[in-house]
Amino acid sequence: MDISENPFFVLGATPRDRKSRLIELSENLTLSRDQELIAAARNTLLNARQRLAAEVAWFPGVSPQRIALNLKLSQEKPVVAALSGLPILCCANLLAASLGRVARRGAKPIQEAIASLAKLVDAFDAAIVMRDINEDRQASGFPAVSDRALVEAELTNRKNYYKRAITHLLASTLSAEQRVSVYERLVAEGTSDGEDEAPQLISDLVNIYEIETKAELDERAEEIAALIEKTRAIASVHGSDSHGIHGATQQIISLLRVWDMIAQPVQLSKKSKGLDHAESSALAFKVRSLAIDLFNEHDYLNEATSLSKELEKLFAEVPAVLDKVSADIQALDDIHLTRNRLADEAREKKAEFAAAVTYETTFGLIFKDRFRISADGIEWKNSVTSLESITGVSWGAIRHSTNGVNTGTTHHIRYLGNSAMAIEFRDSAKHSAITKCLWRGICVRLLLTMIETWKKGGSVHFGGVEVRDDGIMLKRPRLFKADEQEFHTWFELAKGVHDGALFFVGHKDKRFKANLSFISTYNVHVLDFVLDRVWEGKARRLSETLD
Repeated sequence: MDISENPFFVLGATPRDRKSRLIELSENLTLSRDQELIAAARNTLLNARQRLAAEVAWFPGVSPQRIALNLKLSQEKPVVAALSGLPILCCANLLAASLGRVARRGAKPIQEAIASLAKLVDAFDAAIVMRDINEDRQASGFPAVSDRALVEAELTNRKNYYKRAITHLLASTLSAEQRVSVYERLVAEGTSDGEDEAPQLISDLVNIYEIETKAELDERAEEIAALIEKTRAIASVHGSDSHGIHGATQQIISLLRVWDMIAQPVQLSKKSKGLDHAESSALAFKVRSLAIDLFNEHDYLNEATSLSKELEKLFAEVPAVLDKVSADIQALDDIHLTRNRLADEAREKKAEFAAAVTYETTFGLIFKDRFRISADGIEWKNSVTSLESITGVSWGAIRHSTNGVNTGTTHHIRYLGNSAMAIEFRDSAKHSAITKCLWRGICVRLLLTMIETWKKGGSVHFGGVEVRDDGIMLKRPRLFKADEQEFHTWFELAKGVHDGALFFVGHKDKRFKANLSFISTYNVHVLDFVLDRVWEGKARRLSETLD
């Protein structure tokens, strides 16, 4: 009961007034006050058993003069818990009576007042209260209370009154956001952020709060769950729609923040008892599942990381969630760092490649033709051919002489892309620079492609000559008949270079041979490179030359 409803307050009586005084006070008030109210107050105080509830809700053990003074002070000071010399129960009753005025000052003052009241409630001692009540009863002539269980029961009723009064007060005077803030700070400060168990009054208040907010939390959880499934559908149907996925995940995060704000007091209270908030765990794991799917199935690393980090922050009070999400974030961060490192390495390799394949010059004495090779392709004769489109390259030199006198060397470069292109010139330095770029920019790629073909059991043709992983098809020319073909392994033939060509001759029958010109046959330089590894004993098959 509220102090203003207490029979002692209604009659203007004290716990030390005798029966005759109580009757006198009630008779004096009959003409000016509600007769039924006055009669009920008088009858309650005259009945020794019913009187106990009024005594516990009043100020047992305090003199009438002190009671009057503190009632007066409670009208002037919003918080009276600091008044010295009063018994604990009396301080609690005075503080409870002032909560309405405190609430009008805002969320923080009412939170501090409730926290103070909770500490007082935890310090209630039924034996001390019974002693104080019996001292008053001795003065008033009423029989003493002999059963402490009766006092304990009334103290329980008093605590329940505090809970009802506080719950109603917070709901009626504060906004929803302020109310959540009060509960959160009560639990946070009362439990040292979930590390210690809260005072019983605060724990009971949060239990009531949990029941009151369950329907709202359930509704919001369903809304988030529906958005999770919608996000999955967007990712599956529009895998490249990163903008849509980003917007959906941000909406989930926004809804999660509101949900967690409401659930925060309950989460902290559960944590202080060594428990997980089941509803928080269920919702968090649904969001975690989405984050995992977004990354594993659709490679949305940023969105998965954003969801995981938000879960880590919002559900820090739920150990079961925190442990798993923290591990997820560590894994995602490692992936992010690895990707950044690989991206840096790729950029470095790209820059290195570009530098290695870039060369520019001109040909011609009067009319200059520009030649340029770079990572973007080969520019020649107003035509640009990308490096990736080139399927064949060849080069070589022809030395000229007249009457035994050297008259110079002609260098030839050919490449095959969308069309066949050929360059002829006499500058050996330019030839060396260009072929170096051709090897790095084109031949390495062609070599890797050939090795992959050989590994799969396929053949590569060079100028009509079939080359397999373990050997080559040689021909024996015959008159008036088709040439005879016979397969020779690399260890059944000899190879060499003569007169600008790579030649092969069978060991058993030297009439079986093949001749591949470096200038006129595409990619012979690549074949010569891998065969050198075989002849050096570094491999038995062409596909093994880079192992």
